[in-house]
Amino acid sequence: MSDNKGFTLVELIVAIAIIGILIGISMPVWKEFIVNANYRSAAMTIATAMREARSTAATLNKELEVKFDFDADHFWLEDADTSSVMRRYPEVETGNLAEKTSSDCDTPTGDGDTETAEFELHFNPNGSSSSGYVCILDEDGNKLYRIGIKTAATGHVVVGKWDADSSTFIVR
Repeated sequence: MSDNKGFTLVELIVAIAIIGILIGISMPVWKEFIVNANYRSAAMTIATAMREARSTAATLNKELEVKFDFDADHFWLEDADTSSVMRRYPEVETGNLAEKTSSDCDTPTGDGDTETAEFELHFNPNGSSSSGYVCILDEDGNKLYRIGIKTAATGHVVVGKWDADSSTFIVR
């Protein structure tokens, strides 16, 4: 009997091969997880912008708007009276807003002009707002998330995740 406490070359190669197989099997799942996390992050970024607009409108006693330009891939917070931009938000990580976002939740929208907003939500100092939704779609145009204001009187921002089984957005 040998008192060898190390690994043989064969054992090392087998261990590396097993690790390689496990990585190969897990890559598609990992890639899908990352893509879904990016979509979820985009939805939360848009919801945060809307919530910030609602609270800032009340704090500053001003009417504010969150405007979306699907062609230029961005959205921003704007003073409704002076049209001055108060804050620009980073591009949504999932890619082009014209491909990912739609105000009607079925098809991407855009007017071809990168200087104008195609969709806006208005927030009042009393907490009310206009109602409407912005949707995040995947590359194939499938619905993923809907972010917006359901009831104008409250201005409450809701985020819904698409449930294909029930063909509706589920608010959590």
